[in-house]
Amino acid sequence: MRRTAFIALLTLIVVGIGAFVFYRQQAAANEPAFEILREAEVIEGKIDATVSAVGSIEPEALVTLTFGLAGTITEVAADRGQSVQAGDILATLDTQELQLAVQQAEDTLRIQELTLQQRANSSPSEATLASARADIDAAAANLAVAEANLASAEAAVLQAQAQKAQLLTPATSAQITAAEAQVAQAFQQQDSTQKQYDQVTTCFNITKPDGSREEKCPGLGAPEEQARAALNA
Repeated sequence: MRRTAFIALLTLIVVGIGAFVFYRQQAAANEPAFEILREAEVIEGKIDATVSAVGSIEPEALVTLTFGLAGTITEVAADRGQSVQAGDILATLDTQELQLAVQQAEDTLRIQELTLQQRANSSPSEATLASARADIDAAAANLAVAEANLASAEAAVLQAQAQKAQLLTPATSAQITAAEAQVAQAFQQQDSTQKQYDQVTTCFNITKPDGSREEKCPGLGAPEEQARAALNA
């Protein structure tokens, strides 16, 4: 009896194991197959991400650079948006008119020196020599002024270089007002210099009693006129 019960129990165990194995095989056959697309080794590290965006690039501030004197710009050495360094030349101002003024002052000084020499050779009076010396001093002073104006124009380039540092900071209302005042003052100085130059260089022709014509430059004065005539002879 015991043997029969043991055999029956063993049979049930075998049938159960077989049913379990059959069920597992059927379940595995019904599961969907997975395809391995890529295999990679997993490591620890920092992830670098790149972000793309579309927009407009604008400067933090715009500053208008001005020269110390008014004039014509002959060259612009920097383009909009270009990076510049301290000491770079951004623009060059035309100094031809100022150089002509210096040349005119030098010519006037030379005339005054010749006038003094002529008067010294002709044994002039002390009053005449003193007057000639005063004329030479005045011509030398005019030359110094013309040279100072030229130096001021050249210094304006350095001033523009210094002002470029303001591109990195917004301009205040006080800075804008000061810049406008500098521009107005430069125009006034240019107008005054031009008037002085015109007064010195203005000449005209007159008809003498004998019918001949002669050029006169009143701005140079009588002694200077004589010396100029001697140079042109």
